[in-house]
Amino acid sequence: LNSVRAADIEEGNLSSMVVHRPGGVTLAMEGPIQPRHQNQTLDISIGNDNATTEVLFRVVMSENGQTPGIMIEMADRIPVAHVDTRQCVGPGGPRSSNGQRYIRITRATLESLREDAIPFAIVKSLNQHEVEARRGMPNGALGELIFMV
Repeated sequence: LNSVRAADIEEGNLSSMVVHRPGGVTLAMEGPIQPRHQNQTLDISIGNDNATTEVLFRVVMSENGQTPGIMIEMADRIPVAHVDTRQCVGPGGPRSSNGQRYIRITRATLESLREDAIPFAIVKSLNQHEVEARRGMPNGALGELIFMV
């Protein structure tokens, strides 16, 4: 892996992180993602020009348990992140989309599963067609903008 300098990030120059594959690469996720609580596992796979695939991540949806949400793991079951969906989707379907729907993304540790843990990011619904991701702050406020779609 190439190292990334802080100056490169500030300038938006991340060319050192580009993966060069002349044949291209395809990410695939097979299975439904529905607007209600789910309990299932999906694999995210990478394909290449040889038509071979390899599982990169496993998405474990367990939205009815003690710590409801989605756990993202490496293919060898090493946890990467937890997506807390309690404020996004209710048992019967989505909550209102008036800016009150959001997910919290934290590291996948026991401590980060607590409700008062500082999230890496908070992704919030702005309206029916837009979401924004912002850094989580210690005081519960939203930090700098990561992206908006």
